[in-house]
Amino acid sequence: MSLATYFSPVATWSVSIALGVVILPPLYQGFVFGGGANLMEQASQELATIFSWTAPRSIRKPLDGDAVVTSGYGMRKHPKTGLQAMHYGKDYRCTIGQPVGAIAGGVVSHAGTAGNAGLLVAIDHAEGMQSLYMHLSATTMQPGNQVNAGDVIGACGNTGRSTASHLHLGIKQNWQFIDPTTKGL
Repeated sequence: MSLATYFSPVATWSVSIALGVVILPPLYQGFVFGGGANLMEQASQELATIFSWTAPRSIRKPLDGDAVVTSGYGMRKHPKTGLQAMHYGKDYRCTIGQPVGAIAGGVVSHAGTAGNAGLLVAIDHAEGMQSLYMHLSATTMQPGNQVNAGDVIGACGNTGRSTASHLHLGIKQNWQFIDPTTKGL
């Protein structure tokens, strides 16, 4: 059942309803009360699904051991251009050929070269999350491959626009880059 079922544009009054952390604005005219409490519960569940920002439950670091972070998410002076630029991920120091593991289970959506990212593997995970592994030296992944958390998806490298061997890990949530630190990475 869609949200259109819960709201009708024919009435002349408006209402704001708090459902958990989601506030419905007054632009919804004339709430349809036909289903009573059950209708409210259905609307609440649908809104919780629409506005869900949770990640897959099993997330692990992409490199074994205590990998050193060489550059975090956020504004920084770019090491090649010298200009201030947004860094949409987290860089980990690693050696060329060091195995890189998937942070969570999912399906490979891209495996190949991608401009400045060099050799890149992208994995689509549950609930709108995507992980991107850049500057790899090698991968055996193909689009459509299913992976589990920890499966080796490639090897660290220095491909694309890179100053040294490292892994750039990018995380997208609903198509927007987010700080990997928010996912415990």
